[in-house]
Amino acid sequence: MLANELLATRLAESVGLPVPVTDIVEVREWLIKNTPELRVDLAGLSSHCKSGLQFGARYVCDPAEGQVLITSRKACFLK
Repeated sequence: MLANELLATRLAESVGLPVPVTDIVEVREWLIKNTPELRVDLAGLSSHCKSGLQFGARYVCDPAEGQVLITSRKACFLK
């Protein structure tokens, strides 16, 4: 999925579509273990997100809030 998301974003940028800033980010095991929000709960089962290289996209938010989130489909975390 990482390659698909990155390719789609780069193609969209190349034709002038508005897309968020994206990059490849490394999500470390420590971050996953110490961030409760990095758990996926599905059908009564809970598991941690995976560490490693992930697709990261800047979350567009109200500038007055002053907080920027980096998100990924595999892992979501504050930067």
